[in-house]
Amino acid sequence: MTTQVISTTSCGLVSSSLTSYKVLSTLPVAVGIIGSLMTTIPASLLMNKIGRRNGFLIGAIAGILGSLVCSISISAKSFTMFLIGMFILGIFWGFSTFFRFAAVEVVEESFRSRALSFVLAGGVIAAFAGPQIIRICTSANDSKTYFSTYVSIAILCFVTTIILLPLKVEFANVSEQNTGGRPFKIVASQYKFIIALIGAVAGYSSMMLLMTATPIAMVQLGYSMKDTVNVMQWHILAMFAPSFFTGALIQRYGSIKISFLGMMFTVISGLILLTMGSLGIFCFIISLVSLGIGWNFCFIGMSTLLTQTYSKEEKAKTQAVNDLFVFGSSAVFSGMSGWMLQVIGWNSISILAIVIIVIPICLILKLLPAKHK
Repeated sequence: MTTQVISTTSCGLVSSSLTSYKVLSTLPVAVGIIGSLMTTIPASLLMNKIGRRNGFLIGAIAGILGSLVCSISISAKSFTMFLIGMFILGIFWGFSTFFRFAAVEVVEESFRSRALSFVLAGGVIAAFAGPQIIRICTSANDSKTYFSTYVSIAILCFVTTIILLPLKVEFANVSEQNTGGRPFKIVASQYKFIIALIGAVAGYSSMMLLMTATPIAMVQLGYSMKDTVNVMQWHILAMFAPSFFTGALIQRYGSIKISFLGMMFTVISGLILLTMGSLGIFCFIISLVSLGIGWNFCFIGMSTLLTQTYSKEEKAKTQAVNDLFVFGSSAVFSGMSGWMLQVIGWNSISILAIVIIVIPICLILKLLPAKHK
Protein backbone atom coordinates (compact mmCIF):
# COMPACT_ATOMS: atom_id res chain seq x y z
CA MET A 1 0.00 0.00 0.00
CA THR A 2 2.86 2.36 0.78
CA THR A 3 4.25 1.86 -2.72
CA GLN A 4 0.90 2.83 -4.22
CA VAL A 5 0.67 5.91 -2.01
CA ILE A 6 4.15 7.03 -3.04
CA SER A 7 3.52 6.42 -6.73
CA THR A 8 0.02 7.92 -6.86
CA THR A 9 1.09 11.07 -5.03
CA SER A 10 4.21 11.70 -7.11
CA CYS A 11 3.43 10.10 -10.47
CA GLY A 12 1.50 12.97 -12.03
CA LEU A 13 4.15 15.50 -11.02
CA VAL A 14 6.95 13.27 -12.32
CA SER A 15 5.10 12.95 -15.63
CA SER A 16 4.73 16.71 -15.91
CA SER A 17 8.51 17.05 -15.65
CA LEU A 18 9.16 14.37 -18.28
CA THR A 19 6.72 15.46 -20.99
CA SER A 20 5.51 18.80 -22.29
CA TYR A 21 2.06 17.35 -23.02
CA LYS A 22 0.18 18.04 -19.81
CA VAL A 23 -2.81 15.96 -20.93
CA LEU A 24 -0.53 12.92 -20.54
CA SER A 25 0.35 13.70 -16.92
CA THR A 26 -1.89 10.97 -15.48
CA LEU A 27 -1.12 8.42 -18.21
CA PRO A 28 1.59 6.61 -16.15
CA VAL A 29 -0.95 6.02 -13.37
CA ALA A 30 -3.28 4.48 -15.93
CA VAL A 31 -0.46 2.38 -17.38
CA GLY A 32 0.34 1.08 -13.90
CA ILE A 33 -3.30 0.12 -13.41
CA ILE A 34 -3.35 -1.52 -16.85
CA GLY A 35 -0.34 -3.58 -15.77
CA SER A 36 -2.28 -4.56 -12.67
CA LEU A 37 -5.35 -5.26 -14.78
CA MET A 38 -3.52 -7.53 -17.22
CA THR A 39 -2.00 -9.41 -14.29
CA THR A 40 -5.24 -10.02 -12.42
CA ILE A 41 -6.54 -13.14 -14.17
CA PRO A 42 -3.12 -14.81 -14.73
CA ALA A 43 -2.14 -14.06 -11.12
CA SER A 44 -5.34 -15.55 -9.74
CA LEU A 45 -5.03 -18.72 -11.82
CA LEU A 46 -1.29 -19.00 -11.11
CA MET A 47 -1.75 -18.70 -7.36
CA ASN A 48 -4.47 -21.33 -7.56
CA LYS A 49 -1.71 -23.68 -8.77
CA ILE A 50 1.45 -22.60 -6.94
CA GLY A 51 -0.02 -21.05 -3.81
CA ARG A 52 -0.47 -17.51 -2.52
CA ARG A 53 3.03 -17.05 -1.10
CA ASN A 54 4.85 -17.95 -4.30
CA GLY A 55 2.54 -15.71 -6.30
CA PHE A 56 3.16 -12.78 -3.97
CA LEU A 57 6.92 -13.36 -4.26
CA ILE A 58 6.72 -13.15 -8.05
CA GLY A 59 4.80 -9.91 -7.72
CA ALA A 60 7.33 -8.41 -5.30
CA ILE A 61 10.19 -9.19 -7.69
CA ALA A 62 8.27 -7.40 -10.45
CA GLY A 63 7.87 -4.46 -8.08
CA ILE A 64 11.62 -4.23 -7.53
CA LEU A 65 12.29 -4.30 -11.27
CA GLY A 66 9.56 -1.81 -12.17
CA SER A 67 10.52 0.77 -9.56
CA LEU A 68 14.18 0.62 -10.59
CA VAL A 69 13.19 1.17 -14.23
CA CYS A 70 11.16 4.21 -13.10
CA SER A 71 14.17 5.58 -11.21
CA ILE A 72 16.43 5.17 -14.23
CA SER A 73 13.83 6.83 -16.48
CA ILE A 74 13.69 9.87 -14.19
CA SER A 75 17.47 10.17 -14.32
CA ALA A 76 17.43 9.74 -18.12
CA LYS A 77 14.41 12.06 -18.49
CA SER A 78 12.61 9.41 -20.56
CA PHE A 79 8.81 9.48 -20.39
CA THR A 80 8.56 6.27 -22.44
CA MET A 81 10.83 4.38 -20.04
CA PHE A 82 8.81 5.74 -17.12
CA LEU A 83 5.67 4.24 -18.68
CA ILE A 84 7.42 0.87 -19.02
CA GLY A 85 8.50 1.00 -15.39
CA MET A 86 4.99 1.86 -14.24
CA PHE A 87 3.57 -1.05 -16.22
CA ILE A 88 5.97 -3.48 -14.52
CA LEU A 89 5.20 -1.90 -11.16
CA GLY A 90 1.53 -2.49 -11.96
CA ILE A 91 2.24 -6.23 -12.17
CA PHE A 92 3.31 -6.07 -8.52
CA TRP A 93 0.06 -4.32 -7.61
CA GLY A 94 -1.89 -6.92 -9.59
CA PHE A 95 -0.53 -9.69 -7.37
CA SER A 96 -0.82 -7.59 -4.22
CA THR A 97 -4.55 -7.03 -4.62
CA PHE A 98 -5.08 -10.68 -3.67
CA PHE A 99 -3.75 -10.09 -0.15
CA ARG A 100 -7.29 -9.22 0.91
CA PHE A 101 -8.67 -12.49 -0.46
CA ALA A 102 -5.79 -14.45 1.08
CA ALA A 103 -6.76 -13.02 4.47
CA VAL A 104 -10.36 -14.14 3.97
CA GLU A 105 -9.29 -17.70 3.15
CA VAL A 106 -7.58 -18.32 6.50
CA VAL A 107 -10.41 -17.18 8.80
CA GLU A 108 -13.92 -18.34 9.65
CA GLU A 109 -16.76 -17.02 7.49
CA SER A 110 -18.12 -14.87 10.32
CA PHE A 111 -14.77 -13.06 10.56
CA ARG A 112 -14.33 -12.33 6.83
CA SER A 113 -15.34 -8.67 6.90
CA ARG A 114 -12.98 -7.97 9.80
CA ALA A 115 -10.14 -9.82 8.06
CA LEU A 116 -10.62 -7.59 5.01
CA SER A 117 -10.68 -4.55 7.27
CA PHE A 118 -7.46 -5.50 9.05
CA VAL A 119 -5.64 -5.94 5.73
CA LEU A 120 -6.73 -2.50 4.54
CA ALA A 121 -5.94 -1.02 7.96
CA GLY A 122 -2.31 -1.33 6.93
CA GLY A 123 -3.03 1.68 4.78
CA VAL A 124 -2.99 3.83 7.92
CA ILE A 125 0.75 3.21 8.12
CA ALA A 126 0.99 3.87 4.38
CA ALA A 127 -0.82 7.20 4.81
CA PHE A 128 2.00 8.45 7.02
CA ALA A 129 4.92 6.51 5.58
CA GLY A 130 4.27 7.30 1.91
CA PRO A 131 4.22 11.12 2.08
CA GLN A 132 7.07 11.12 4.60
CA ILE A 133 9.23 9.02 2.27
CA ILE A 134 8.46 11.47 -0.56
CA ARG A 135 9.49 14.43 1.60
CA ILE A 136 12.75 12.78 2.66
CA CYS A 137 13.67 11.57 -0.82
CA THR A 138 12.89 14.80 -2.67
CA SER A 139 14.71 17.00 -0.18
CA ALA A 140 17.73 14.69 -0.14
CA ASN A 141 17.99 14.41 -3.91
CA ASP A 142 17.04 17.77 -5.38
CA SER A 143 19.25 17.31 -8.43
CA LYS A 144 17.12 14.39 -9.66
CA THR A 145 13.67 14.97 -8.22
CA TYR A 146 11.84 11.73 -7.33
CA PHE A 147 14.74 9.49 -8.46
CA SER A 148 15.31 8.25 -4.92
CA THR A 149 11.56 8.15 -4.32
CA TYR A 150 11.22 5.23 -6.72
CA VAL A 151 14.38 3.63 -5.34
CA SER A 152 12.56 3.60 -2.00
CA ILE A 153 9.72 1.67 -3.65
CA ALA A 154 12.25 -0.96 -4.75
CA ILE A 155 13.49 -1.21 -1.16
CA LEU A 156 9.93 -1.69 0.11
CA CYS A 157 9.33 -4.45 -2.45
CA PHE A 158 12.55 -6.14 -1.33
CA VAL A 159 11.37 -5.99 2.29
CA THR A 160 8.15 -7.66 1.14
CA THR A 161 10.11 -10.61 -0.24
CA ILE A 162 12.01 -10.95 3.04
CA ILE A 163 8.70 -11.08 4.95
CA LEU A 164 7.14 -13.59 2.56
CA LEU A 165 10.02 -16.07 2.32
CA PRO A 166 9.63 -17.73 5.75
CA LEU A 167 5.83 -17.99 5.51
CA LYS A 168 4.37 -21.49 5.28
CA VAL A 169 1.27 -21.38 3.09
CA GLU A 170 -0.48 -24.45 1.70
CA PHE A 171 -0.66 -24.85 -2.07
CA ALA A 172 -4.01 -24.96 -3.80
CA ASN A 173 -5.63 -28.40 -4.10
CA VAL A 174 -5.33 -29.43 -7.74
CA SER A 175 -8.35 -31.72 -7.59
CA GLU A 176 -10.45 -28.84 -6.32
CA GLN A 177 -9.39 -26.49 -9.08
CA ASN A 178 -10.26 -29.11 -11.70
CA THR A 179 -13.88 -29.45 -10.50
CA GLY A 180 -14.54 -25.93 -11.73
CA GLY A 181 -17.73 -25.30 -9.74
CA ARG A 182 -20.79 -23.79 -11.42
CA PRO A 183 -20.62 -22.14 -14.86
CA PHE A 184 -19.57 -18.53 -14.38
CA LYS A 185 -22.78 -17.20 -15.95
CA ILE A 186 -24.70 -18.69 -13.02
CA VAL A 187 -22.37 -17.01 -10.52
CA ALA A 188 -22.65 -13.72 -12.41
CA SER A 189 -26.46 -13.86 -12.50
CA GLN A 190 -26.76 -13.53 -8.72
CA TYR A 191 -28.05 -10.16 -7.57
CA LYS A 192 -25.32 -10.04 -4.90
CA PHE A 193 -22.62 -10.48 -7.56
CA ILE A 194 -24.16 -7.77 -9.75
CA ILE A 195 -24.29 -5.28 -6.89
CA ALA A 196 -20.79 -6.22 -5.66
CA LEU A 197 -19.22 -5.82 -9.10
CA ILE A 198 -20.93 -2.59 -10.15
CA GLY A 199 -20.54 -1.08 -6.68
CA ALA A 200 -16.81 -1.84 -6.52
CA VAL A 201 -16.25 -0.58 -10.07
CA ALA A 202 -18.09 2.69 -9.43
CA GLY A 203 -16.54 3.26 -6.00
CA TYR A 204 -13.00 2.66 -7.20
CA SER A 205 -13.42 4.59 -10.48
CA SER A 206 -14.87 7.71 -8.89
CA MET A 207 -12.17 7.68 -6.23
CA MET A 208 -9.34 7.25 -8.75
CA LEU A 209 -10.78 9.96 -10.99
CA LEU A 210 -10.68 12.57 -8.23
CA MET A 211 -7.53 11.31 -6.49
CA THR A 212 -5.27 11.28 -9.55
CA ALA A 213 -6.46 14.68 -10.74
CA THR A 214 -6.21 16.42 -7.36
CA PRO A 215 -2.39 16.83 -7.09
CA ILE A 216 -2.17 18.26 -10.62
CA ALA A 217 -5.18 20.53 -10.09
CA MET A 218 -3.74 21.88 -6.85
CA VAL A 219 -0.38 22.68 -8.45
CA GLN A 220 -2.17 24.43 -11.32
CA LEU A 221 -4.15 26.46 -8.78
CA GLY A 222 -0.91 27.65 -7.18
CA TYR A 223 -0.65 25.38 -4.16
CA SER A 224 2.78 24.23 -3.02
CA MET A 225 4.03 20.66 -3.11
CA LYS A 226 3.78 20.64 0.69
CA ASP A 227 0.08 21.56 0.53
CA THR A 228 -0.55 18.90 -2.11
CA VAL A 229 1.18 16.17 -0.09
CA ASN A 230 -0.75 17.19 3.05
CA VAL A 231 -4.10 16.92 1.25
CA MET A 232 -3.18 13.53 -0.18
CA GLN A 233 -2.00 12.36 3.23
CA TRP A 234 -5.37 13.23 4.77
CA HIS A 235 -7.12 11.47 1.89
CA ILE A 236 -5.08 8.28 2.21
CA LEU A 237 -5.51 8.27 5.98
CA ALA A 238 -9.28 8.54 5.47
CA MET A 239 -9.12 5.67 2.97
CA PHE A 240 -7.69 3.24 5.49
CA ALA A 241 -8.25 4.46 9.08
CA PRO A 242 -11.94 3.41 9.06
CA SER A 243 -10.76 -0.16 8.40
CA PHE A 244 -10.34 -0.63 12.16
CA PHE A 245 -14.13 -0.56 12.57
CA THR A 246 -15.59 -1.07 9.07
CA GLY A 247 -15.61 -4.85 9.54
CA ALA A 248 -17.56 -4.53 12.79
CA LEU A 249 -20.06 -2.19 11.11
CA ILE A 250 -20.55 -4.67 8.28
CA GLN A 251 -21.11 -7.51 10.75
CA ARG A 252 -23.78 -5.47 12.50
CA TYR A 253 -25.55 -3.69 9.64
CA GLY A 254 -24.62 -5.73 6.56
CA SER A 255 -22.26 -5.14 3.65
CA ILE A 256 -24.82 -3.52 1.35
CA LYS A 257 -25.91 -0.88 3.86
CA ILE A 258 -22.33 0.10 4.73
CA SER A 259 -21.40 0.20 1.03
CA PHE A 260 -24.42 2.42 0.38
CA LEU A 261 -23.24 4.77 3.13
CA GLY A 262 -19.81 4.86 1.50
CA MET A 263 -21.34 5.79 -1.84
CA MET A 264 -23.15 8.70 -0.19
CA PHE A 265 -19.84 9.93 1.26
CA THR A 266 -18.46 9.94 -2.29
CA VAL A 267 -21.41 12.02 -3.50
CA ILE A 268 -20.78 14.47 -0.66
CA SER A 269 -17.13 14.71 -1.70
CA GLY A 270 -18.05 15.70 -5.24
CA LEU A 271 -20.64 18.21 -4.05
CA ILE A 272 -18.14 19.88 -1.71
CA LEU A 273 -15.72 20.43 -4.60
CA LEU A 274 -18.53 21.87 -6.71
CA THR A 275 -20.15 24.20 -4.19
CA MET A 276 -17.35 25.12 -1.77
CA GLY A 277 -14.31 25.43 -4.01
CA SER A 278 -13.67 29.00 -2.90
CA LEU A 279 -12.71 27.81 0.60
CA GLY A 280 -9.23 26.88 -0.60
CA ILE A 281 -7.15 24.06 0.78
CA PHE A 282 -9.69 23.20 3.49
CA CYS A 283 -12.18 22.41 0.75
CA PHE A 284 -9.74 19.91 -0.75
CA ILE A 285 -9.03 18.35 2.66
CA ILE A 286 -12.70 17.94 3.62
CA SER A 287 -13.65 16.62 0.20
CA LEU A 288 -10.76 14.17 -0.08
CA VAL A 289 -11.36 12.90 3.47
CA SER A 290 -15.00 12.26 2.58
CA LEU A 291 -13.86 10.55 -0.62
CA GLY A 292 -11.47 8.31 1.33
CA ILE A 293 -14.11 7.25 3.86
CA GLY A 294 -16.55 6.58 1.04
CA TRP A 295 -14.05 4.39 -0.80
CA ASN A 296 -13.27 2.40 2.36
CA PHE A 297 -16.90 1.61 3.19
CA CYS A 298 -17.76 0.86 -0.44
CA PHE A 299 -14.71 -1.27 -1.27
CA ILE A 300 -14.68 -3.38 1.90
CA GLY A 301 -18.45 -3.76 1.77
CA MET A 302 -18.52 -4.83 -1.86
CA SER A 303 -15.51 -7.15 -1.39
CA THR A 304 -17.28 -8.81 1.55
CA LEU A 305 -20.45 -9.17 -0.49
CA LEU A 306 -18.47 -10.74 -3.33
CA THR A 307 -17.16 -13.50 -1.04
CA GLN A 308 -20.78 -14.58 -0.51
CA THR A 309 -21.29 -15.33 -4.20
CA TYR A 310 -18.85 -18.15 -4.90
CA SER A 311 -17.72 -21.53 -3.60
CA LYS A 312 -14.12 -22.53 -2.95
CA GLU A 313 -13.93 -24.07 -6.43
CA GLU A 314 -15.21 -20.88 -8.05
CA LYS A 315 -13.08 -18.35 -6.16
CA ALA A 316 -10.23 -17.99 -8.69
CA LYS A 317 -12.36 -17.10 -11.70
CA THR A 318 -14.81 -14.98 -9.71
CA GLN A 319 -12.11 -12.94 -7.98
CA ALA A 320 -10.22 -12.54 -11.25
CA VAL A 321 -13.24 -11.27 -13.19
CA ASN A 322 -14.18 -8.90 -10.37
CA ASP A 323 -10.71 -7.36 -10.20
CA LEU A 324 -10.47 -7.28 -14.00
CA PHE A 325 -13.46 -4.94 -14.16
CA VAL A 326 -12.56 -2.96 -11.03
CA PHE A 327 -9.00 -2.16 -12.07
CA GLY A 328 -9.88 -1.90 -15.76
CA SER A 329 -12.35 0.90 -15.07
CA SER A 330 -9.87 2.51 -12.67
CA ALA A 331 -7.26 2.54 -15.43
CA VAL A 332 -9.66 4.25 -17.81
CA PHE A 333 -10.68 7.01 -15.43
CA SER A 334 -7.26 7.64 -13.92
CA GLY A 335 -5.80 7.85 -17.42
CA MET A 336 -8.54 10.21 -18.58
CA SER A 337 -8.36 12.48 -15.54
CA GLY A 338 -5.36 14.45 -16.79
CA TRP A 339 -6.96 14.97 -20.19
CA MET A 340 -10.31 15.93 -18.65
CA LEU A 341 -8.64 18.37 -16.28
CA GLN A 342 -7.12 20.21 -19.24
CA VAL A 343 -10.13 19.98 -21.56
CA ILE A 344 -13.32 20.12 -19.47
CA GLY A 345 -12.05 21.42 -16.13
CA TRP A 346 -12.11 20.46 -12.48
CA ASN A 347 -15.84 21.05 -11.92
CA SER A 348 -16.77 18.66 -14.73
CA ILE A 349 -14.56 15.98 -13.20
CA SER A 350 -16.41 16.40 -9.89
CA ILE A 351 -19.77 16.09 -11.66
CA LEU A 352 -18.64 12.94 -13.47
CA ALA A 353 -17.50 11.34 -10.21
CA ILE A 354 -20.95 11.97 -8.74
CA VAL A 355 -22.70 10.50 -11.79
CA ILE A 356 -20.55 7.35 -11.66
CA ILE A 357 -21.33 6.61 -8.01
CA VAL A 358 -25.05 7.36 -8.40
CA ILE A 359 -25.37 4.33 -10.74
CA PRO A 360 -24.86 1.65 -8.03
CA ILE A 361 -26.91 3.74 -5.59
CA CYS A 362 -29.87 3.50 -7.98
CA LEU A 363 -29.16 -0.20 -8.57
CA ILE A 364 -29.22 -0.98 -4.86
CA LEU A 365 -32.45 0.97 -4.37
CA LYS A 366 -34.03 -0.93 -7.27
CA LEU A 367 -32.76 -4.48 -6.71
CA LEU A 368 -33.11 -4.80 -2.95
CA PRO A 369 -36.86 -4.12 -2.72
CA ALA A 370 -37.42 -6.50 -5.66
CA LYS A 371 -35.33 -9.19 -3.94
CA HIS A 372 -37.29 -8.89 -0.70
CA LYS A 373 -40.56 -9.28 -2.60
